[in-house]
Amino acid sequence: VVAMKGGKYHIVEYSEIDEAMAKQRDGSGLLVYRSANICNHCFSLEFLVNTALPALQTSYHIARKKIPQADDAGNTVKPTENNGIKLEMFIFDVFPLSKNMVVVECERATNFAPVKNAPSTDGTVAPDSPQSARQMIFAMCKKWLTNAGATVVEGESKICEVTPFVSYDGQYLDEHVKGCTLISPCLVASRKDFDKAKCRSCGNTGIDFMGQSCSCEFGTAKSVPGSKNLKHMFRNGVNVYLID
Repeated sequence: VVAMKGGKYHIVEYSEIDEAMAKQRDGSGLLVYRSANICNHCFSLEFLVNTALPALQTSYHIARKKIPQADDAGNTVKPTENNGIKLEMFIFDVFPLSKNMVVVECERATNFAPVKNAPSTDGTVAPDSPQSARQMIFAMCKKWLTNAGATVVEGESKICEVTPFVSYDGQYLDEHVKGCTLISPCLVASRKDFDKAKCRSCGNTGIDFMGQSCSCEFGTAKSVPGSKNLKHMFRNGVNVYLID
């Protein structure tokens, strides 16, 4: 977590505070040490070269680990308790050296979806896995759409995505989806999203070289009620809502 120590910003590792400190709350009921570090850092090159690199050799964290070892017969033994000490250093150890530092607080649900565990095989969603990260993306995009005035109806799955060509942070959606009903699994996309797989007959315009409606998905796309420039087509099992 991010904390102040000696008037300087530090990152305190979970192994460096006890359970009582980790659970300590302030007068409003919030955790005292609640500013988690998600390792999204911006440094100036001058600071890294002139200040950070020369100082890294003197900063270590102690991590007590279960380290496999060889017995007298050469067999690998996996300990059940901590049996070794690992010296670690991190890029954020240079924070106390900075003279001008700012911490930006953000919402976890829309800014931090770590992937460090394997997907589950029993039908559940493993924490911090590709499954949990996808669910967070789906929930975020659904929130964008509903905030823009759309109704998202859950169909065969909860898949709900908005491509960056359409919106990066939920902006500009209301002019396209307000008052519309979208059915998941759904993808709100732009024609640019399909540039790498263009129809040979119409080039993804929906109109072939004869001036007729193409037989591809783009040619059969139908206007979505309530929107002036949103069309619906079914592609690879997903409801694609195409912004013209």
